[in-house]
Amino acid sequence: MEKITKIFRFLKQYQLILLLVLIVIFMAAYRVLGSKQTEKETEEISPTPTPTTMPQAVSGGGRGMTEKVFVQDLLEKFPLTPALPYQGKDFAILYTEALSLKVTLNMPDTATNRQKVLDWIKEQGVDPQTHNISWE
Repeated sequence: MEKITKIFRFLKQYQLILLLVLIVIFMAAYRVLGSKQTEKETEEISPTPTPTTMPQAVSGGGRGMTEKVFVQDLLEKFPLTPALPYQGKDFAILYTEALSLKVTLNMPDTATNRQKVLDWIKEQGVDPQTHNISWE
């Protein structure tokens, strides 16, 4: 019984020191164990390269159109593109927008002279009825 009393007296006398020693032990243990977890968390992971196909260039302003489809689309909206703009001695023609033409006559604005313009359009293989024509 006397030994137990001595132990209690020792604990009571040095309780602050013992508490500080326990705190230091816990901090050291946390640092050692915590650093191992941190090493695992900061371990650099390198991605595995995945082979892919080379991107193919496409025309059409990024709309995914091939060049052939782009030209077909252009000729549907602007069928006179290969012949325009046209500047002759009697008249000039240019596109203002899809299927819309601006005709500037360098001669009197008569039905006969307008027919010359319409005949020229027909000679290009295009029906003038498919276009809106503004006369100047």
